[in-house]
Amino acid sequence: MSESEGLELNGGKLQDFTIDQFAGALALSLGAVGTLLLVIWQSRCLCKCRLGFSDSCYIFSCERAPPPLETDEEKQDEILNKEDKILKKEDEILDKVEDEQLVPEPEMINLP
Repeated sequence: MSESEGLELNGGKLQDFTIDQFAGALALSLGAVGTLLLVIWQSRCLCKCRLGFSDSCYIFSCERAPPPLETDEEKQDEILNKEDKILKKEDEILDKVEDEQLVPEPEMINLP
């Protein structure tokens, strides 16, 4: 086995690594942090995000609260509106079919 020469820090030895290994490690780390932030952001709980040094000194602040709960009346209205739209479409289709059936087809005459 050959020993690779590396950088010595505090009596230990830091092995040489290539730039593509560094890029892979960086991508994995950023992906893990990004996934964690995505889970926090997509959650339906109350969360506050601040970019800065403390609660009094920050650059960007965002507060996310869950959406308000819909009442039963609003849900019923939405369902009735959807049912009305479906019934109107059905009536339009039935009217078209009835119009097509009312138009007589021309008769064919057979000549000898």
